[in-house]
Amino acid sequence: MTPHATYRAMLARRSELSTDEEDRLEEHLQSCGQCREAEHDYSVQDEIFRSLRYSAGPFSPARPPLSVEQRVMAEVQKHQLEPEHGVFVNALLIGLKRNGAALIAVLLLAILFLLLTPGSPIPGLLHQLAHL
Repeated sequence: MTPHATYRAMLARRSELSTDEEDRLEEHLQSCGQCREAEHDYSVQDEIFRSLRYSAGPFSPARPPLSVEQRVMAEVQKHQLEPEHGVFVNALLIGLKRNGAALIAVLLLAILFLLLTPGSPIPGLLHQLAHL
């Protein structure tokens, strides 16, 4: 990692730096214009995030509107989802319960496409399997 990359990484996690790391960073910033510019960019970014937090009012990005939260919780309870399965597995389970027929139709179309595509190895494999 280059020295600039090291100091930029320190800038990104500045609130977590030890006193020694902060002193080392400050010393570097006094002599490095590139890293001072990066420091400025981070401070602008922080200001933007802070202003979003306060300008969003009761519907802050950290907390969705109550109606959304209620709908999500209703879905979780309705489908008896398990938090330990994770978001992806739970979303897949909900999708299968809601759209099982559509998923089967898409799979059948994909198989049909593979069978009818010129040059596809699938018909040859099926022919070989049939003659075993």
